[in-house]
Amino acid sequence: MLNSPFHKNHQLVEDSTKAARNDTIKLFWTIYRQATKLRISGNTDLAIDRYEKALQFNPDHEDALYYLGGLYLEQGKYIKAQDKWLKLEKINPQRSRIHFRLGNLYLNPSVPKLLDIDKAEKEFELTVDLNREDSEPILQLGSVQLIRGNLESAQKQLKDVIQSNFKSVPGYFLLGFTYWKQNKQKAALESFTSAAKYSKPHAVKTKVVGEGDTKSGKVLKQSIGQRYFDSSLADLDTLNPSDYFSIMNYRYRKLDSLIVSLRSADN
Repeated sequence: MLNSPFHKNHQLVEDSTKAARNDTIKLFWTIYRQATKLRISGNTDLAIDRYEKALQFNPDHEDALYYLGGLYLEQGKYIKAQDKWLKLEKINPQRSRIHFRLGNLYLNPSVPKLLDIDKAEKEFELTVDLNREDSEPILQLGSVQLIRGNLESAQKQLKDVIQSNFKSVPGYFLLGFTYWKQNKQKAALESFTSAAKYSKPHAVKTKVVGEGDTKSGKVLKQSIGQRYFDSSLADLDTLNPSDYFSIMNYRYRKLDSLIVSLRSADN
């Protein structure tokens, strides 16, 4: 029976299927590696093309979906970025960084179609649940509380950030803002001064987004105190201490106005 024509034909089909599967796997990895090299070299358009091609052979590959979403984000194609990350979130809901990326996307006032404070908060909470050692999502939860006007809750989150990373520039900056809102000028200035101190070139810079989020590994700064709210943390190290108080008040007034605008846009 083992040498029957039926058995031989069945074996041929099985061997052919296995060979085709192996060819598909090899082709996927060849294209995926091409995409990775293009991404690292900064050739975003071709990298996107290659990642999309690779996903045709392995639609559920996590890293391909993750990096492709990041490349679409770089190009300002936010809906496409969201689509890739939502798919990845379904495939592996235990991947904490994808929740963080989606949370940042939903907290981006530059994308009114996706702006959703509730969704952002949920994604950040999931990130914290999965990785309690990372202070970045806690910082963003503090940002959410600021947007909602819950100053005491925001302070708790921001103090947790500083406890986890005592050189967190955005942590001190935003904590100072909460005191400023409470008319606690001395405490506000102390926190602002700490933000300036730890922004010095010799200090360890705080990452807001990680895991190779851009083509070169450069982080996309998306905390409420940085990119989105244009609070100019980058030049704190150049300020004269005698100017801290006046500059603090100017920047916190600007931040306050932007938070009010964001709160209104979310309603």
